[in-house]
Amino acid sequence: MAAIASVKFTRGNTAGLLAKVASGLYDGVATAAKLVEDEAIARCPVDTGALVSSIGTEVTRGIQNVSNGPLADSLFAVSARIAPHTDYAAYVEFGTGERGASSAGAGPGPYASNWKGQVAQPYMRPALDNNRDAAEEAIKSAVRDALS
Repeated sequence: MAAIASVKFTRGNTAGLLAKVASGLYDGVATAAKLVEDEAIARCPVDTGALVSSIGTEVTRGIQNVSNGPLADSLFAVSARIAPHTDYAAYVEFGTGERGASSAGAGPGPYASNWKGQVAQPYMRPALDNNRDAAEEAIKSAVRDALS
């Protein structure tokens, strides 16, 4: 994992404290994202292998698309995007047609009612749901470790 900076924290050194928290936060989010990515890969249905091999993670610092906002360059804004990169990923996750609409993992649609379609085979959402607590603990732990 990458560290933002290595700064010794002393009394009155707020910048050092912020750098440590920001570094821990980044490391924690990256670790949490990896947990979700690994399970999504394990759950992903495989036909040709293109979908499963397209699942990847991007961890970023700061808030994008905020023009001149107070948090635009914040060290504390860390996000992870875990996603497949195929044009049909959502069809597998949420299903299609009548079968998709009636699937337990059905998304908002739209679903063509005149086509049987395919049943949803959720892999991304269950990976997130199953790792929610572990991801939260990974973030807390990384920040704690950065401060120790």
